[in-house]
Amino acid sequence: MEITLKPTSSPQRASSPSSTAAHPRRTLRLRPLLLIPVFVILIVVMLYVVTDGQKQLEAAYFVGEMDNLTVAYDQVITGYQRSAQIIYNEIVNQPEVLSLVAQANGAAEEEQSESRAALYDLLIEQYRRLETLNLRQLHFHLPDNTSFLRFHSPENFGDNLTNVRFTIMKANSDLVPVVGFEEGRIFNGFRYVFPLFYDEQHVGSVETSVSFSAVQADLNESLPGASNFMIRSDVVQATVFQDQQSNYVVSDITEAYAYDRPVLEAFTDEDLSWETIQSINAALDEAVVTRLEAGETFSTALTVDGVGYTATFMGVDNFLGEHVAYVLAYKADSLIPSSRAGLVVTQASIIAAGLVIVLALVYLDRSTIFINRQRDQLAAQNTRLEQTNTALDAARHQAEAANQLKSQFLANMSHELRTPLNAILNFTRFVSEGMMGEVNEVQVETLGKVGDNGKHLLSLINDLLDISKIEAGQLKLFVEDDVNLSKEFNTAADVAQSLLADKPVELVKEIDADLPLIVSDRRRIRQIMLNLVSNACKFTQAGKVTVSLRRSGDELIFSVSDTGPGIAPEDHELIFETFRQAEQGLKHGGSGLGLPISRRLAVILGGRLDMESAPGKGAVFTLHLPIASDALVLMKHDQDSLVPA
Repeated sequence: MEITLKPTSSPQRASSPSSTAAHPRRTLRLRPLLLIPVFVILIVVMLYVVTDGQKQLEAAYFVGEMDNLTVAYDQVITGYQRSAQIIYNEIVNQPEVLSLVAQANGAAEEEQSESRAALYDLLIEQYRRLETLNLRQLHFHLPDNTSFLRFHSPENFGDNLTNVRFTIMKANSDLVPVVGFEEGRIFNGFRYVFPLFYDEQHVGSVETSVSFSAVQADLNESLPGASNFMIRSDVVQATVFQDQQSNYVVSDITEAYAYDRPVLEAFTDEDLSWETIQSINAALDEAVVTRLEAGETFSTALTVDGVGYTATFMGVDNFLGEHVAYVLAYKADSLIPSSRAGLVVTQASIIAAGLVIVLALVYLDRSTIFINRQRDQLAAQNTRLEQTNTALDAARHQAEAANQLKSQFLANMSHELRTPLNAILNFTRFVSEGMMGEVNEVQVETLGKVGDNGKHLLSLINDLLDISKIEAGQLKLFVEDDVNLSKEFNTAADVAQSLLADKPVELVKEIDADLPLIVSDRRRIRQIMLNLVSNACKFTQAGKVTVSLRRSGDELIFSVSDTGPGIAPEDHELIFETFRQAEQGLKHGGSGLGLPISRRLAVILGGRLDMESAPGKGAVFTLHLPIASDALVLMKHDQDSLVPA
């Protein structure tokens, strides 16, 4: 781009050759190299946008995981609260039970012992039945918070629980039922404490408690994956009887927390084994440990041995509102790891596109310098030789026209990747064909490489956009009721013929006569056919490639077979996964998106894409398409509808 400044003519003097020589034209030129910072900023902005989008996706997903665990946990605890109420109503709140607790109030130690033994004999059978229903504790206390009878540990009694068990203190002081998680002298659990009355007098309280083993079993039934529980180690050390602390095991995540040993010993889950959970815990980073020690509730995603997992940590507060424990939920989940892999590919594509643009601008800058140098030489000759003014003006206009094309090319570059790439490819062709001045063979060869790489990058971006639209449920079809697959077959066969022109490979075409027209999307069918034909031609170095089209019942079947190297059984599904390729595919390059897109498009069109192959025996890809699909017929009447992901 250039701006030409002409001197202002004096009304007293007419221009002449001598005045022209005395006042040469001054030119301000914008070098393409100066545009590189603009594109660098654009690339940085695009990288920020896609990275921020990934962060928002993960944040929303993790919030959903935490909500799911919280809801399931609340439902389980509420269910056990109802069970505790039933136990209180049907078993504890009975005259023969209450009278024994009342007799112990203020009685001598020997009388208390007799009441304790009578109460134990009265309820022990019921307690053992309740144990099978996940009841962990049945614990009676006197009004002054003294432990009267622990059915789970009858030899431990007489210890005062004031300032140790606040749920018991609350029930005995306010005379109301109390619910909450609380640490204990023997076990920690979810407590349900009820005050006891006999002849309208407060005689003590009773506590039922549920272990996390029961909660864990219920959570595993309502949520995928597996769950666990851990409590702060300092709480265990400060609260639990010394001879009972062996019931806890230091967590493999951080020494600040401990597992409930009975939970570990009874751990069983069909979704995840304890060994798998240990591998997940070992892969957690220091940031997770820091958040756990701070008592945060959060979710995180990670990959272990190639498998994606989500781990959710829900903080549990005790009756006093202090953070004391965690409920942990694990499940196999590849969504976040897959989206992170997609983010890396997108970032790499953006950076690659930026490098192509920068290289093109560098080349354009060098070309501009050369053109400007020639223009300056012509301008100097113009001031010396008036007789060549006409030729020089024509050259100047031609150069200005070339600059105008270049400026238009730069101005039309948009924020989207495909627009600047298409412009780069077109402009590269203009320069290569000599439309902007003479170029030598080395320059032509270099421009050819730029064009080839640009086309490859454009194809990659198109594939990325297609797969992104499909996975996001943003794909639109253009459905017609007169799609002629015979015509699309011939187009694909012509492409195969051109791809095999330089290879000792025979192309065999087989097509049934009088095939019916079908209801479908013509362009997407052609995309699938060309993907399959291109793959067969790329991997077949000798032998033959056979393409066929036939009718079978209510379907039309398009098939491509080759005599290439074949595909190992373990790679049969891998080649249909996004961004995955078999060993042969890695040798021949490509994005790894052609087959995944083709299979998903086949399903979207109401059909399917099958594959048969073995090493050394080539491969056969078969596309089944319905002649008429009810879903596509409905979509034809609403062409703006989106195909669900």
